[in-house]
Amino acid sequence: METTYPSIKGPAFEQLGQPCVAFHKYDGSNLRFLWQEAKGWFRFGTRYKWLKKQTPNFGVAMELFQATFAPELLATLKRHKEYRGVRNLVAFCEFFGPSSFAGWHRDDEPKELRLFDIWAQGRGFIPPKEFAQNFGHLSIAEVVYEGPFDKALIAAVRDGTYPVREGVVVKGTFTRRDKVEVWAAKVKTQSWLDELARRASQSDGLREQLAENLREQSAPSDAPGDVANEPA
Repeated sequence: METTYPSIKGPAFEQLGQPCVAFHKYDGSNLRFLWQEAKGWFRFGTRYKWLKKQTPNFGVAMELFQATFAPELLATLKRHKEYRGVRNLVAFCEFFGPSSFAGWHRDDEPKELRLFDIWAQGRGFIPPKEFAQNFGHLSIAEVVYEGPFDKALIAAVRDGTYPVREGVVVKGTFTRRDKVEVWAAKVKTQSWLDELARRASQSDGLREQLAENLREQSAPSDAPGDVANEPA
């Protein structure tokens, strides 16, 4: 059961030219919610640790999830034949408030959740177009672009062309051993990177985040060659 969301890197040359869907990337914390047929929604947590309803800062997320996603997610599974037989499910949501920034949240602000991915037993991560089509009636990360993943898109996100604060997560698919799998890349806005740089002077943790972001957001190589069918 895939319960930890994989780390997403910046754009790579191997991904350029491939069809993609770009989703709004919210500036918050990645939370996971686990469901099993025999137990219901029985566990939730951040990427690295499990939480309880009483946990400071994040405990309210379980109530939010139960109120906004839990029943309809299961109803959606029943409506679509491609999910028949699914006994285990992980829903991944971004948790954030109006002032959330780089994983920091104000305790006194209301929070919300946005569903941005689903892992289903026997399917793996749901392909991006299928995710948007089948689960788009819920509060999912909005689709801001659909088309080829190219340097024009990267530049447009960087320059603030799209109505996103932090950036976008770009997703596409490839086939490995007759199974459709999902690749993903992050593209950040320059304004968000500039704000991170400004705040980094006050925090060792943010300085580390800034260095990591600058490494991952470097432009893809201009080296010639065919675009691979499967990303590295």
